[in-house]
Amino acid sequence: MEKFLFLFTTVLIISSTMSCSITRKATLINLKSGEKVMAVFKDNSGTSGYCEAIMPDGEKLVGTYVGVRGTDVLTYGSATGKINSKTNYSSAGQNILDASSASNYSATGAARTVGGQGKAYAILSSTLPNSTLTLEIIAIYNVLDGSGYGDAKTNDGRSFKVIFN
Repeated sequence: MEKFLFLFTTVLIISSTMSCSITRKATLINLKSGEKVMAVFKDNSGTSGYCEAIMPDGEKLVGTYVGVRGTDVLTYGSATGKINSKTNYSSAGQNILDASSASNYSATGAARTVGGQGKAYAILSSTLPNSTLTLEIIAIYNVLDGSGYGDAKTNDGRSFKVIFN
């Protein structure tokens, strides 16, 4: 029983420390007022997750986002052909080498380009009971490193530029 409890505890500790989630931070800046909002995005599967933002007055907004990865590019190619050669060397009227050969060849190949651009969309709403504040974020991002930029707006008319840092 003690061995089972030790093994069970070890598995729980290892699985809790080996999480597959990635946290990305974003800064939202209102270019008119200079207002700054800090946001955090936590992936749960690489293309969606939980997000939260703290407004300058301290109001907390929470929500979810979804990302759509750009399509990876797959290319295929092939080549086939036939080579015929006839060699006839002579020297001083004597045939030194007379040979002919024929062969076929073929080659195929494939390439995959990984990366590119993804698109993300998020909607956050206030955690305060009497607040109706919402924030919408639309961004594009690099699918390899998560960097990106976009636009955000609140339902009270404020607009922001978004940078993932």
